[in-house]
Amino acid sequence: MLAILRKHGHNLPKDVRTLLQTPCFVDSKKKCDGDYIYYGLESGIRKYLEQCPTFTGAVILDINIDGVPLFKSSQMQLWPILAKFDKSEPFIVSLFCGNGKPEPVEDYLQDFVQELVDLQEKGIVHEGIQLEFKINAFICDSSARAFVNCIKGHNAYQACERCEALASHVDGRMVYTDHAPCEKRTDERFKTVQYTSHQKKPTPLIKTGVGCVSQFVLDYMHVVCLGAVKRLLTFLIKGPVECKLPRSSVEELSSRLMALRGKMPSEFARQPRSLVDLDRWKATEFRQFLLYTGPVVLKDTVR
Repeated sequence: MLAILRKHGHNLPKDVRTLLQTPCFVDSKKKCDGDYIYYGLESGIRKYLEQCPTFTGAVILDINIDGVPLFKSSQMQLWPILAKFDKSEPFIVSLFCGNGKPEPVEDYLQDFVQELVDLQEKGIVHEGIQLEFKINAFICDSSARAFVNCIKGHNAYQACERCEALASHVDGRMVYTDHAPCEKRTDERFKTVQYTSHQKKPTPLIKTGVGCVSQFVLDYMHVVCLGAVKRLLTFLIKGPVECKLPRSSVEELSSRLMALRGKMPSEFARQPRSLVDLDRWKATEFRQFLLYTGPVVLKDTVR
């Protein structure tokens, strides 16, 4: 389009990067054996407040921390810290790029923790009004929660983040076989590192006053959809003899799912796929199976 407009006499550059003044380089620094850049919490909040001059509510943030692989043929990872409040779009607080997790976690979270503490003490002044500032929740998957909270992974004997239940090692898996009530974990005991079998070391987030137990939500997508439902279907197809379905039953389930393909309303993100593609199912497909198609296709097959 720029080339066409230039032919008609408009004084425009040839390249869109010149027109948009795209920076030629990113001013990052070396940190945690990778490249790191910190954009800031307050700057992201103020960008949204500038578009909403009448905003008078509290600034209650949801924080997301996660690792994202960039290439299939490389160990390169991107670890962003994202934030969101009210009706704002998620904004970037910091970015780390390296060949692994940003170790140590204290250095990775240093800028974020320091600014978070400052904002909690001073708050944010917008249009002459002092706005309340606080953290609502941290939304991370299990590996990211274990990383930033400095706790043991989900395969440990005391991995539960909500109670002190002790797992057992059965057939190469960690399972919870004891159904007796157990003591729930509390933010107060977590802050004083009393869970020595669960915590590896004090997390930097303790300085912020965040509830490292109550304010770290267990995400539905990984725990239920990609966790329990996927494990259930995997056991039905290729699990131990006690629960594995006959080949004829698996083929019947697949044919029933394929019979629904193309008949699901447009509100569903995906159409059903065969159990042959189970390893490639997305979280939305497991959710659809759990809530809608599963009860229909499993009828008279699994009792």
